[in-house]
Amino acid sequence: MLGDVKQLVANRKKATANKDRITKLQSRELEKGAHLRKEAVDEHAVDVADGRLERITKDDGKQYFQLPESADPLNRGETSLAYGDLLPVQQLARMDEEMRRSAANTVPMRLAAKLWQARTDNSVGDNPWEAGCREIGEYVKASDLKHWIRRQEAGISESYAKKLVSRVIDAMLDLSKNRVAVRKRTERKNGLEYTERQLVLPADGKIPGETGDGE
Repeated sequence: MLGDVKQLVANRKKATANKDRITKLQSRELEKGAHLRKEAVDEHAVDVADGRLERITKDDGKQYFQLPESADPLNRGETSLAYGDLLPVQQLARMDEEMRRSAANTVPMRLAAKLWQARTDNSVGDNPWEAGCREIGEYVKASDLKHWIRRQEAGISESYAKKLVSRVIDAMLDLSKNRVAVRKRTERKNGLEYTERQLVLPADGKIPGETGDGE
């Protein structure tokens, strides 16, 4: 009986911490001009300038919260993006380091989120993604990912970074709900051929806020 009570208390604390993290993120997104679906926002919990939120109805017939006179961040009148509409990797990528460490319980998950952030946020500065062509929108080679990991995680060995490559790729596949994929390409270097994995984002991939609704 005592054990059940302790577990209940622990679950409540975890739920409260998760809500606090989401509320902080929503507050930041609203300050940036985001439109968030009404049902996804606790209007009494978010912390925005002057505590003012404006409720609007968009072309899809649904209600959203925004800061007064905020423009649509996606420049699309017919839809908008709520925190819950984002892929898990996008949610983690928008968090600061402290929040990300609390929300992502493994190093590969945190690195996958940072890798996604590097793709979409120019301020990160260390972006291993390359532009693709035809059916490939962007990609990153496993060898480049290994070097990138070593730059992110100071002090780790090359052999451990190599192991992390596979784990980060697996985490990226999971957190992106398989919006990214893995392919093997034959490369030639110094007259020798070798096969290398690449993490790829298809050109027609449905990424919320980028290429479609994502579902």
